[in-house]
Amino acid sequence: MAKPQKQFSYIDNQKIDKDVKTLFDWVSRLEYTETNPDGSRKGQFAGDAVLLKSGGNYYVEICIAANSTTWRGILLSDTP
Repeated sequence: MAKPQKQFSYIDNQKIDKDVKTLFDWVSRLEYTETNPDGSRKGQFAGDAVLLKSGGNYYVEICIAANSTTWRGILLSDTP
């Protein structure tokens, strides 16, 4: 018995292409820093993000509120 394959319509592919482009645009605009922004840097908008390198690791840090110095981050890891 043949394994069923996912079927995507042309419209689905256009949406996927748009989503991938949006994600790429967002990632390519990340500002790089080696200084932890939490408590020391004011984000202009909620959702502002920076790429932090600390101790050989990379983190995406996101400001939680407009004009706030509170940032939350997630460690980026290699995918096998």
